[in-house]
Amino acid sequence: VGLLLDSKLTRVDGALLAAGLIGYVVFIVRSHRVEIEHEGDEVVTHPKSAWLDVGMVVLGIVALGLGARALVFGATGVALRVGVSEGIVGTTVVALGTSLPELAATIRSVMAKQSDIAVGNVVGSNIFNLLSVLGITAMIHPLVASPSMEMHLWIMLSVSVLMVVFAMIRPAMGRLVGMCFLLLYGAYIAFAFVV
Repeated sequence: VGLLLDSKLTRVDGALLAAGLIGYVVFIVRSHRVEIEHEGDEVVTHPKSAWLDVGMVVLGIVALGLGARALVFGATGVALRVGVSEGIVGTTVVALGTSLPELAATIRSVMAKQSDIAVGNVVGSNIFNLLSVLGITAMIHPLVASPSMEMHLWIMLSVSVLMVVFAMIRPAMGRLVGMCFLLLYGAYIAFAFVV
């Protein structure tokens, strides 16, 4: 939010975010090095064809490229039809669509009683998205946000702070807290399309 107060994300801002990403990765690797070393002896490898791995990577890259292109065209079309800015569609429709895989992975983790993985998935993916996606994109081409986006950025920051406060006061978030956050998200989507 601080970097976008001037409604621009320059190459310098992008470099700062990328540097933050490197620092975050180094911190994660160092803080979990002991756990990795202890678990390394228990890892069982299954021999697979190298060509299968390469094929899966190529297939994933192609699907990712096609999906990203379809997402951009679809989001632009929705924005034009509904009459709202592309930024609003990005923070609602596109964000919801790209978050579905994370939602599925988090639900699976919770069902398997692996709460640490669930929380780590959400927090880690958001940090990685903010630092890597915005950072690398801004270094390639500076980003300019419309003035109307500033209010939405402050709303997102406020909700993030609210979540941190909830987590500090009550680490175990129950269904009631989850419902409250879902209601807040629904209210935000309605607000974004109405205002």
